[in-house]
Amino acid sequence: WLHGGTVVDVHRTITNGVLDKGMPNWGKILKPEQINDVAVYVYYALHGTNPPNPKPPQGVKGARPE
Repeated sequence: WLHGGTVVDVHRTITNGVLDKGMPNWGKILKPEQINDVAVYVYYALHGTNPPNPKPPQGVKGARPE
């Protein structure tokens, strides 16, 4: 959730990628409806979960992505 925690933020992150974190620009690979499906899945299935052995927190809580 480093790049925003709304479903719109998740969609933007998937579409544009985060190259410095190793995430490709999926907007050039997936169809718009596929990006929508992934964004909805990530937001509703993963938001608020507590995976085992998570990475330590990064970024500043409440800070908006650039």
